[in-house]
Amino acid sequence: MSPFGSCRALFLFLCGVGAGCSAEAPADTGFEPGIQPTGEPLVTFLSDTATWRLSLWTLPIPPRKGAVDVMYRIVDMFGEPADDLIVQVVPWMPAHGHGTSARAAVRPQGDGFYLIRPVYLYMSGRWELRTEIEGVVSDRATPSLDIP
Repeated sequence: MSPFGSCRALFLFLCGVGAGCSAEAPADTGFEPGIQPTGEPLVTFLSDTATWRLSLWTLPIPPRKGAVDVMYRIVDMFGEPADDLIVQVVPWMPAHGHGTSARAAVRPQGDGFYLIRPVYLYMSGRWELRTEIEGVVSDRATPSLDIP
């Protein structure tokens, strides 16, 4: 193999590694910004002090290893959508004591919906979504996802 062939092979390998580690989900597998999910949520749960009720959807369904979009709907104790919250989500793998390399951005969508992407779950196993919610009342929630 020529030196250029070796460089080309290395380049293709590195591009493949980079593509495999990309934090962004392909456009056809994620939620469209501004579009609310349909169907039943994957899970509904209360925040730690029961201030907020959160419903969670993922794309793809079920969630899989790699980049996943997560959509929360957050309502207050009266069932009213909670907009204007500051929401932060940190994916965490408790069995291994580590998080992920890609920081998840949270984008408010209106009517209590919050789009979180990329949620980069690069290993099989149980992942927690350590969620901080700041608003009139601040609270935490920690749903988990099992990734095959």
